[in-house]
Amino acid sequence: MVNKRKTVRIPSSYIEIMDRLIKQKIIPCYSEAVRVALDRAIARDIKMFNEYKRKIMEEEIEIPSTIKPKQKKMDEFF
Repeated sequence: MVNKRKTVRIPSSYIEIMDRLIKQKIIPCYSEAVRVALDRAIARDIKMFNEYKRKIMEEEIEIPSTIKPKQKKMDEFF
């Protein structure tokens, strides 16, 4: 007997998860556990986004130092 993993679609919102729990008549304590898990996931995602944004800002600060001087206009050569 082979254990097959079921592919589960991840709900896109907190409301969708809560609706699913209500329809399935799951014990209310599980909905609290889901809320806590979502809060942790959201906090993790925000932390990752802030780190990404910080890296982008650091790269933008480095870019001006590497900008080459403007090229002279063609009129200045003739």
